[in-house]
Amino acid sequence: MLWNDDDVEFLVKTKYPEEYKWFKAMPMNIERVDAARSFILHAYGGLYADMDYYCYKKLELPEDGKAILVASNMGEEIVQNSLMASPRGHEFWKLTFKAMADFNKEHPVKPEREKEGVFVLEATGPNMLGRVVQKMGGLSLIEKLDRLKYNPGVVESPNCTRETCFTRHLMTGCWAVGAKCAGWQRELVGERRLNLAARKAKSISSLLQIGEKDTGLHDIEFYRTVGPHLAVWQKHLDSIDSQK
Repeated sequence: MLWNDDDVEFLVKTKYPEEYKWFKAMPMNIERVDAARSFILHAYGGLYADMDYYCYKKLELPEDGKAILVASNMGEEIVQNSLMASPRGHEFWKLTFKAMADFNKEHPVKPEREKEGVFVLEATGPNMLGRVVQKMGGLSLIEKLDRLKYNPGVVESPNCTRETCFTRHLMTGCWAVGAKCAGWQRELVGERRLNLAARKAKSISSLLQIGEKDTGLHDIEFYRTVGPHLAVWQKHLDSIDSQK
């Protein structure tokens, strides 16, 4: 399911009325976008992924009942909120509700523009998750996905292939202050064709490929080049195309 702002607000307002006041009061919409992930996973379980996450092959996730978060590839962050999973009703997300509510109570006003990025990280992003893990008893409730296999950084990216990596975050950074991401147009008929072809081949294919023109894999026209590792991705796509 592709969630939008209205879907999320309805979810929080109807299923989590005790949390709705602080959720609605947060001074930046990106905070609600971040917070939505915890509410969705608590309410329904399953897997959350950012739209700029690329999947190489079927994920091998732990099945021990813990919440799953991808290890961070940035500085002192512990985990990131770009790829997460859990059973429905997991206790870890309730801890994040408290962490986000407490931060909003202490910081109810939007900061100066140059401080917005750090503010969001602390309020609802990876730094908030780090507090839950380190200071609120969350460590025993989670499993971390290996960074090199699921979230390689710029240094490791050239060595990340279909054989060695499960996923990669393109890190478009569209949420950040001053970032401009034109995005791309969806072509639903082409997406359906791609899904059908993947099922017939019993393989996993990505709906969002990287490139400026058709690679021959399917009939979707590519509208926008995104991500910091285009050359690596294009090499991956070319290798698939050469095997057809």
